[in-house]
This record gives sequence, C-alpha cells and structure tokens, in this order.
Amino acid sequence: MDDIVGRVSYLQGLAEGINLKEKGKEGEIITEIIDLIADLTEEVRSLRDDQERLEEYVETVDDDLYELEDAVYDDDEEFTYVTCPECGERVYFERELLEADDNYEITCPNCGALVLVSEFIENRREQALNQQNYDDVI
Repeated sequence: MDDIVGRVSYLQGLAEGINLKEKGKEGEIITEIIDLIADLTEEVRSLRDDQERLEEYVETVDDDLYELEDAVYDDDEEFTYVTCPECGERVYFERELLEADDNYEITCPNCGALVLVSEFIENRREQALNQQNYDDVI
C-alpha cells in the first residue's frame, strides 16, 4: 500500500512540476485523474484499516465464543445419567461421583427408587444379607 501511495505522490509531483493543469483541457483531465487516484488510494487505505480492526474484533469475539462454548458444552460432559428401573426417568449426576471412593446412593427424584449405589454400600448390604441368612439357618 505504501508503494501505491508513493507512486501517486510522485505523479502529483510531476503534474505540479510541469504545470500540467495549465496546459489545456487534457492537462486538467489528467490532473483530475491523478487526484481521483489519490482519493481512491486514501479510501483503500481507510478500508484496509477498517478491515484490520474488524479482523481483530472478530478474532476477539471468536475467542470469547470459544470460551463460552467450552463452558457450556463441557458442563454437559461432567454429567452422566442412569435410567430409573421403576419409572424410566433419567437421573443425572456428576460423573466424578463414579470415580470417587466416596459412599453414595442415588435415588430417582421422580419416584424415590434407588437407581445407583456405591460398591462399598452394595458390599455392606450383601454382607448384612448373608449374615441374616446365616442367622436364619442357625
């Protein structure tokens, strides 16, 4: 762009140097064409500056949108669900719960049925049931 501006300035200098405007109608036409080229060059420079600002703005908006998408859609991945065996309702819970060593029981908010139990609690229930069956035999 600077090369074009330099060339237009050079043409304007030549036209002034030979007093082109004073050399009849052809001189006036050529001078007007040179001035028009100078105006177009300035307009192109302005459009280029605007376009660069818009590129920066779009890049900023794109980054912000990416962060929003990441926040919104990643939350979905942090949750999972099981289907209630009693009523068929989907029961959502945090996926971390399955990876933790904590004791947990998840009940259906719709019907109250037990839908998921930690292995520790399940093992304790089985032991209690086995103990009860053993006591019944004796």
